[in-house]
Amino acid sequence: MHKAAVALSWCGRQAFLVVKILAGTAAITLGLVAALIALPGVVDWQLMKPKLGLALTSATGRTVSVDGPLAVEFLPWPALTLGDVRIA
Repeated sequence: MHKAAVALSWCGRQAFLVVKILAGTAAITLGLVAALIALPGVVDWQLMKPKLGLALTSATGRTVSVDGPLAVEFLPWPALTLGDVRIA
């Protein structure tokens, strides 16, 4: 086999490997973005209010209750919105 043919064959395999890695990375990234978009609508965040109240009570040393709505967003920026928070 000619040296040029061997070199071309090796370069072709390397290019294919790079394309596979880039395609895999793109697929994982798109999957993560899709999960971040879908997650807030799938999870019932209202069930977390008692645990959040306990965590805030523990962190502040004062009684904290979350009686209003709780909203979680991940995109474009992570945000946690609490309504009717009472600190005793």
